[in-house]
Parts: sequence; structure tokens; C-alpha cells
Amino acid sequence: MRRRDFIALVGGTAATWPMTARAQQPVLPVRFATIAEDEEKVKRILKAEYGSFQELLVKVGDKVELGLKAVFLENIYETILDKYETIRTFKQRIATLPADRTHFERMRIGEMVEEALGAEKQSAADDILETLSPLAAEVKTNNTYGELMIVNAAFFVPKGREADFDRSVQKLGEKYDGRATLKYVGTMPPFNFVTLMIRMEDY
Repeated sequence: MRRRDFIALVGGTAATWPMTARAQQPVLPVRFATIAEDEEKVKRILKAEYGSFQELLVKVGDKVELGLKAVFLENIYETILDKYETIRTFKQRIATLPADRTHFERMRIGEMVEEALGAEKQSAADDILETLSPLAAEVKTNNTYGELMIVNAAFFVPKGREADFDRSVQKLGEKYDGRATLKYVGTMPPFNFVTLMIRMEDY
């Protein structure tokens, strides 16, 4: 699976300068909308926080952040009907009955499908994270959104293990082909693992 490069939006236009900068030196991401009035303030911040910045640069210097989102395809519902006999049998039993007589039964089927979907998502998420986490120095799982998203995670990967990580994602893509889509992005500034919060009024 080919990784999608990170592109920053600056002033409404796409810019590749973050990638160019990272190719030369590690980048410490600062919280969004942190703005210094002038160059002198930036110099004061750099001088005052020199020690902290040095420690963080050591932390991020040999690692990259890679992101992965996995989402089930709509056919997961067909998979659930095939896999869960109780749901399939219950649905077949009430299929020929009038809708006004099976309101509560249909509600129960919906609950059963929701429970089964949760179980399938948990199983797939465990599989994906157990496969990739050993290759990362740190992992952050972010909130998922939408009922079909399996995992939304960031991985802080040592540069020496990037190729192994890429191959593992490729294998997962093949494993879940036809069942889920995997969106693999990077490299990105390590904002999930280092985010500087600078109070401009303190300098």
C-alpha cells in the first residue's frame, strides 16, 4: 500500500516546505495558531527554551509519524448476516410478517447487528494494532468517527523500521482487501507525540 505524503496548507495554498524542512532536520510541531509578533520574539523563545527544545529534538530526531485509518466497507453487514446465525435466523423468521406486528423484533435485530458490528470492529482493531504496534516506539489511538471506522491511529516509528512498517501495512491491506479500506499517510510532523504549547505573553 503506497503511503500518501503529507502536504500542509499555508495561506490557502498547498505547500511542501514542511517535507523539505524535515528532510534536513527534525521538526518540532507547535500548537496550531501559535503566532509570534516578530523575529525577536522567536529568538527569545528559542533562547529561553533551548534545553527543552534540545531534549525534544533528540526524541524525534530518529523517528517519523505515520498515520493509519481503517474503515469497514458497507458489505460488513452482509458478512455479519453470514457469520452470525442467530441474527440471520431471527431476521428470516420475521421477514414474512407484517411490519406493524414486528416493530420490537426489528428493533432487537438492529441492536444485535450493532453489537455484532462492535465485536467485528474490536477484533479487526486488535489485529491491526497488534500487528503494527511492535514496530513503533509509541502509538496513539485517536477517536474514530462514523459507525464503520475500525481504527484511527498514529505511530511514532524509528526510521530504521519504516520499511518493515510499510510492508506490514501492505500485508494488512491485502488481508482486509474487499472488507475494509486502509488510508495510510506520512511522513508527518510528530504532532500526536510532541506538541509545543507556547504562551507568547510569557516571552
